[in-house]
Amino acid sequence: MPVQVKTATIDIIHMESITLSRQGLYNLVWTESMLALSKKYDISVVGLRKMCKRNDIPIPKGGHWMKIKYGKKSSRLKLPATTASKEKITLEIRTEKSEAEKAANQIVDDPIQEELEERRQKEVKGLIKLLVKFNRWQQTQQLREYLSELEKKAIYENNHTEEFQSWLKRAREKTDWLDPMIERKDEWLDCFDREKVITRANQKIDFK
Repeated sequence: MPVQVKTATIDIIHMESITLSRQGLYNLVWTESMLALSKKYDISVVGLRKMCKRNDIPIPKGGHWMKIKYGKKSSRLKLPATTASKEKITLEIRTEKSEAEKAANQIVDDPIQEELEERRQKEVKGLIKLLVKFNRWQQTQQLREYLSELEKKAIYENNHTEEFQSWLKRAREKTDWLDPMIERKDEWLDCFDREKVITRANQKIDFK
C-alpha cells in the first residue's frame, strides 16, 4: 500500500504527518537508514526500532547501507505474514530546518556514519567485556597463589589439620567457580553473578 500523506507534498515547513500501512513502514526503513528517518520524522531511532518490532517488520542489519553505498549487494529481508496488531502507523514530519542546520547535520544523517558509530560502540563494548573477564581471571590467579602460600604456612606451623584442609579445598572450589576459564558449577554460589561478587569484594560490600 502506498504512503498516504495528509498534504499534497512532504516538502513542507510546518509540522505535518504521514499515515503508513505495515507494508509502507517496511518500505520506508529499507529506503533510508533509521538515523536519517529519525531526523526526518519526529521519532527517535529507538522508537522507530520498537515500532518495527511491534509490527513484526524486519530492519536492515549492520553493514547494509555500507554495502549499498559501494555498489555491493545486500539482500532485503522479506516482510513476513503476521497476526501482530495492525496499528495505524502515523509519523510526524519534523519542522523544516534552516540551511545552516541542514549543513550541521549532514554528516550525522549519513547512514554510513550511523553504521560506523554502531560498529564503534560494539567494539568498545566487546573490549570492556574482555577486560572485565581478564581482571576476574587475574584475581583468581592471585587468589590461587595466596591459597598456596597459606598452605605452606600451615604446614610450616604444623597447623595443616583436617579442618584446614577442608577449608582449603572449599576455597579452591570457590576460586574455580570464579575463574572465567573454568566457571565451575557450585550449588551454593550459582545464584550469584560472578562479576558482582568481584565488584562487591573489591568494594568490601557484603551481600544481604
